[in-house]
Amino acid sequence: MGFSLGNKWTVYPFQGDKMSFGVMVDWIDFSIANKNINNLGVSNTVGNFSFLKIGPSFTYALSEKTALDFYYHLRPTYAVVALEDSFTAYEFIGVGLTHAIGLAFRYKLLNVALEPNFGSVETASNFFIQNRKMSMINTRLVVGFKF
Repeated sequence: MGFSLGNKWTVYPFQGDKMSFGVMVDWIDFSIANKNINNLGVSNTVGNFSFLKIGPSFTYALSEKTALDFYYHLRPTYAVVALEDSFTAYEFIGVGLTHAIGLAFRYKLLNVALEPNFGSVETASNFFIQNRKMSMINTRLVVGFKF
């Protein structure tokens, strides 16, 4: 589950406004996911926070009410991961740049997108664990509203 708030600006419309290039900015974007592996007694929770995601977009209007959006985002990312098993708990905090490539379908106000994310963040070291890269590869299904 998550929340995203952003803007999209058309920079260059062409083909009679059927296609356009633009810029997309998400001012804030966060998601939280949890996975339990019951037979192993392991729980994994990931919080993914991104501020000022920015990148180009391309829109192809299928009709006056529907469109396809293709976009790329550079994502300054802050991640928190908590792993727990029967014996111990580990928390990792990481910061880095990740990437998202999206394909969205819009119908009136409804927006549905498939957004693969990739990249890694570097975790902070503590007394027991040194810095390390933490993979942030995931695919998000985004359902929301564009105004």
